[in-house]
Amino acid sequence: MTGNTVKKAAKKRRAARDADPAIQSGNTNKRQKTTPPITAAPSSPSSTIIPNANTSDGKRQTKSKKSHYDSRITIKKSDWSYIYLEAILDKDNNQPAASNPQIDVLTWYFILSSAFSRYMGTIGSAFQFDIVHVDQVSSYVRVPSINFKPAWAAVSGFFITNGHNNINIDGGYSRIGLKVIGTSKFLSGLVGPPRKWRPP
Repeated sequence: MTGNTVKKAAKKRRAARDADPAIQSGNTNKRQKTTPPITAAPSSPSSTIIPNANTSDGKRQTKSKKSHYDSRITIKKSDWSYIYLEAILDKDNNQPAASNPQIDVLTWYFILSSAFSRYMGTIGSAFQFDIVHVDQVSSYVRVPSINFKPAWAAVSGFFITNGHNNINIDGGYSRIGLKVIGTSKFLSGLVGPPRKWRPP
């Protein structure tokens, strides 16, 4: 190959390079990046998009559906305790006993006051208690929960002579005793139906 031929080939390459703008800028290896199209995410079936009527700029708010469930409240502590008592009447051999004895509220008050005074002394005479209900020879007594243990101990096995401390029960009875049938933190635990334990 002669020198003139080499020179002519070099001139052609320079002319082609000057005519191409991509070669002039030096970005022959760089390619234009393409951005993928943006698609909207599908709306969730649990939410509903509604227009906000309170705003003037046309914004939208999402209102979610809330599930409704039942709530349960458990009361673990009570300020009062209840004692279910029954009077045990001993008849006098010299007099016939009544077939259906009755003890009124006032007599129950004297019996319980005597029981608390005998067990706790002077403090027992001021012991707080309420007679909730009386049924023949049984009664429901309410005491503060903080004093439940001494009250239970005072009435358990208590007895008194008929005619003592303003206690008068007609029917030929010589002594009156007390028997604890049941105790509970709530009155429903004594008057309601008995609960049977069931395995889980």
